[in-house]
Amino acid sequence: MGGFVIRPVSACDLEALDAISAATWDGEDYLSDVALRWMDEGGFFAGEYEGRVVGCAKLSRMPGGIAWLEGLRVHPEAQGRGWGKALSAYVTGLAERMVAEGRASCIEFCTYYKNERSIAISTAAGFEPVESFVILGIEKPGCPASVTRCAGLDRSDLACYEEHIPFSWKPPLNTSGVLEWLEGQIEVWRHGRARFFNRTRTEDFTLCSSGLEAPSDAVEGILAASAVQGLEYCCAILPRGDRRLVEEFMERGFRWWEEPREPNMLIFRKTSRAQGAS
Repeated sequence: MGGFVIRPVSACDLEALDAISAATWDGEDYLSDVALRWMDEGGFFAGEYEGRVVGCAKLSRMPGGIAWLEGLRVHPEAQGRGWGKALSAYVTGLAERMVAEGRASCIEFCTYYKNERSIAISTAAGFEPVESFVILGIEKPGCPASVTRCAGLDRSDLACYEEHIPFSWKPPLNTSGVLEWLEGQIEVWRHGRARFFNRTRTEDFTLCSSGLEAPSDAVEGILAASAVQGLEYCCAILPRGDRRLVEEFMERGFRWWEEPREPNMLIFRKTSRAQGAS
């Protein structure tokens, strides 16, 4: 792997990262939307080979003392050379140091259930699945129903989630500080008896406790809120195991992304360096 270097991302790398994003998930990847913010936050690393940025990875901090891994990418033309594994090992090593020094409680990441390459690398490093959710999507959402923007969330909105809150592809632990962490990142909505929210200007919606109790109002409200925001596509991230809830959304046009129909958002965790070595 001579000539491969891992270093912090700089502004001159953004064009190359855009190219990686355009070549990932059929051009539907989110990396281009967050690369500048991630660079400003720190913990964002580029993999470079012979002067060309071929991949990247990000280490973030999450509520509950979680060291969070995200943004592992390798350009399709550069895959198969071990560079994704090297980037993963690098940021995982930094996260393990945080755990060993008491600056983090554990390491987590979230991925799609068919992201076989990332899952294989991570399970080999000692990560284990700890929770999963169901994502359903719909094209050209719209609904004539009225929907109301709300001021924000309170603890009762999240009481339905015992561990992780299914917030986009970065689900935080439902722990102290999570409301403050979510503040400023979300739009909160109400329709009928249901409250729900989405990351500002993005397509992923999460149901509050009242939304799970009134799914018909929730699905109608999500469709209306998507129309208000001019979204061409939207997703609902739902708790696994609630067949009634899934059927409610599918009756209104939401669909599974792919077969087989099983929880497709997976959260993995590694608690210690020793676990990965076993």
